[in-house]
Amino acid sequence: MAVASVKVDRRTPIRAHLGSDGHRERVYRYLVVTTSPFDTEEDVANAAGLPAIFETHPRDLGSWVSDRSLHTASEAAGGHKWEIDITYTSRPRDYAGLVATNDPLARKPRVFYTFEDFETAVDVAAYYGEEQPGGLFDDFATEGKPVRNSAGEPFDEPLAKRQSLLVVNVVRNEASYSPTLALQMRNSVNASEIQIAGESYEQFVLFMRRFDGQPQYTTDPDVPSHFEVTYELVAKKDKWVERVTDVGWNELNDQGELTQITDRTGRQLTVPTFLNGLGEALARPVEAGGLTRFIYRVQDAIEFGGLNFPAAP
Repeated sequence: MAVASVKVDRRTPIRAHLGSDGHRERVYRYLVVTTSPFDTEEDVANAAGLPAIFETHPRDLGSWVSDRSLHTASEAAGGHKWEIDITYTSRPRDYAGLVATNDPLARKPRVFYTFEDFETAVDVAAYYGEEQPGGLFDDFATEGKPVRNSAGEPFDEPLAKRQSLLVVNVVRNEASYSPTLALQMRNSVNASEIQIAGESYEQFVLFMRRFDGQPQYTTDPDVPSHFEVTYELVAKKDKWVERVTDVGWNELNDQGELTQITDRTGRQLTVPTFLNGLGEALARPVEAGGLTRFIYRVQDAIEFGGLNFPAAP
């Protein structure tokens, strides 16, 4: 690494805080200028002249370095300029059971959340009756009414329901990474309830969409010191199961044999009709709550607990 200079951006802290427990916390910004295009963040963080973790403040012997935060490099004359925020605290060095460290495996996992929207066709919805003159409709709804026209047949264009998926992102450093374990876990759902960062997720709510490992090299350029592992767990509020409405063209007679369902005139149906869960056709129109649904789990269910996600916020 080619370091041209290391200096404090300003002698006064960029942030200072006095906690309710009476302990001080101050953040100083250091500037590191490098001339090699191959310098990594780890190289810059270990540059000579930067205060190390646990190092005492030169003018305040009661404070020590508890954290070092590296910012993205920017172009500078003859190289790159890096900004490093150095945090000094006056707390005891083992406060709250936490010990500051440069060990990448001891760094706290990052947990953050994003959302994705999608639409799905629905066959039942809240029904408010016929529209009245002036666009008015009833104030009360019949919940769970099958979406059908007045003749009991589906509309040409099905109704669509807009929904959201919560994506729980967990990024952390791990000592090793098993691609075969990742292959087994990907595209599976949680077999039992699990807690991640203070939130509980019931059985089958989480879908493992991503389980990627990126090797990191801090000492030996040929041997990874650890892996940055990224998990994407997609949460679906009505769970990762398939709900299939019982419909068909045939029904079972008293002898348990399949017989074709016909309309009132004896002609073959043009659309499948609802069944009652016992292989018998439902009379039309079908009342609210009258549909039978079968629930299937298609994805493999695997225990996620062995991955030891952070349970506390």
